[in-house]
Amino acid sequence: MMVLANCTLTVYRGTLTNAYGDVVEVNTTPVATKIPASVIERNKTVTTYDRDTPRTVRWYTGRVEAGTDIRQNDRVKNEQTGTVYLVDSISTPGTGAVPSDMVLDLRKHP
Repeated sequence: MMVLANCTLTVYRGTLTNAYGDVVEVNTTPVATKIPASVIERNKTVTTYDRDTPRTVRWYTGRVEAGTDIRQNDRVKNEQTGTVYLVDSISTPGTGAVPSDMVLDLRKHP
């Protein structure tokens, strides 16, 4: 891993259908645990054309070692804080000979 890890993650994957026919996420069986990762919160103040009032937008970025079994729409849990994030997208910037860390776009999961 090229960046300094500040936490470890547990990865959850999968859904099931409950008695009411709703698809619900399964957070009971982890796919992987103790994955070293860096998760940071980023903030930006923005205004839009329809509102002059500035708003603070927060988003989360994670980095894990290249080849880690994390997929889009997985849920990852920060083992230190207990916070669960949904993986919105994954990218792997190319650097040439050395595999780059996977960059995860995360959002807090309710």
